[in-house]
Amino acid sequence: MRPGPVMRAVFGAVLIGAVSASAQIAPGRSGHSTMSYFGGDEAWDTLREFGECYASTQRTNALKFVSTRPDSVEERAEYVRQFSSDGQNCLSLASELRVPYQMVRGVIAEGLYRRGIAVPASLAVNSPPTLSGVRNFMDAALCFTAGHRAQVRTLLATTKLGTKAENDAVGALMPAIGACIPAAARQVSISSPMIRVRLAEAMWRLGESANGQVAR
Repeated sequence: MRPGPVMRAVFGAVLIGAVSASAQIAPGRSGHSTMSYFGGDEAWDTLREFGECYASTQRTNALKFVSTRPDSVEERAEYVRQFSSDGQNCLSLASELRVPYQMVRGVIAEGLYRRGIAVPASLAVNSPPTLSGVRNFMDAALCFTAGHRAQVRTLLATTKLGTKAENDAVGALMPAIGACIPAAARQVSISSPMIRVRLAEAMWRLGESANGQVAR
């Protein structure tokens, strides 16, 4: 399994309502509005900030979202339930984020880690899977992180989402991560940002936090 290239606009653009907007257009609705777009580092920063905000201010929903199995029907259904309505305070100036739901879950999970939010007993991982028990990349992330917490902590502390530095750091970890990935799955490509947020969720589920102390 190898990280994909740095994808600064993997989720498209972030759509923000300009100051002069006369109406905010939600998907599927008509109206008139002046809009502006941005991407690149600004878009990635907006996504990261959204994840931290949502984890902090919408804790119940955040925990419900990350309690679903990654890449499952139930995960998508929970995403739709939480984000199908108009308006989202955590988007600040942004009125819409075009981003895969898996990445939304990922930045929220990293937000839980960064904000030191306690892991419910039902979501805590006390016995990480070994190679024989890995069924998806979240399992692989837990397998790897359990034995490499310092390296993952450094990745999360010293790189920003969607940057070349992140891509390089993830690439350096891939040989060791590969030891937790079944041979038949090692050629599947996953982007560096997605690997990063899965590792962040693994840290959180293992009881770690960015400040070294998980809230109770």
